[in-house]
Amino acid sequence: LELRFDNGQHLNFDKSSTVHKMVSLCSLLLAISFVEFFRVGAFSVRHRLKVANPSIPTTRRLLLRTTALFSTRPKNDQTMVDYQLDHHGRGEDHLSACLNEGDVVVYQAGTWYVDGVEVGDGSTPTFHYCRVETMQIVWTHNCEHGVIRGFQMQVDQDQRLSLLLCDEDQDDSFVEFGPEQLVARLPNLEWNDSQQIAISPFPLDDALWK
Repeated sequence: LELRFDNGQHLNFDKSSTVHKMVSLCSLLLAISFVEFFRVGAFSVRHRLKVANPSIPTTRRLLLRTTALFSTRPKNDQTMVDYQLDHHGRGEDHLSACLNEGDVVVYQAGTWYVDGVEVGDGSTPTFHYCRVETMQIVWTHNCEHGVIRGFQMQVDQDQRLSLLLCDEDQDDSFVEFGPEQLVARLPNLEWNDSQQIAISPFPLDDALWK
């Protein structure tokens, strides 16, 4: 390959050498593109996980998410229940540290376990729904102490897709329980404020919480 210029000068190129250099350059650009792709993708994953729960270190969040993927608990195509056991830890990593006013949660009564020790009155475990109103909890690095208060919600026994907020005037409508009784938080509920009803995207059954 020969290039000639107006001033009479010319340059000779070895065709095989030129092709080799072009291939090397393309390979280098492709490698750089792959590195940038995975770097940006990793940042995106870390950013989304930090927004979801900033109190859990990135490595721990990735481990919890991976564990959740292989969980044997029932899942729904539209959403995933925020289980304390599957998605959270103790202390500042506990589900109670992520709750907000108005969240609907599932808690266990009768008998439950704290660090492998049986707690409660010894009766058969039961599961209840509550809309969180207030919390008084102290979180340490490995434990949580306090109380969660809110209004009890009842499941519609026909379709099991709706939760009815109990009449606030009823004596047993306002409930309180400890953070160690938390089982899960229900996501993506569709509220009908006028009727005080929350619609779930999946049937609510006790089998979900056992």
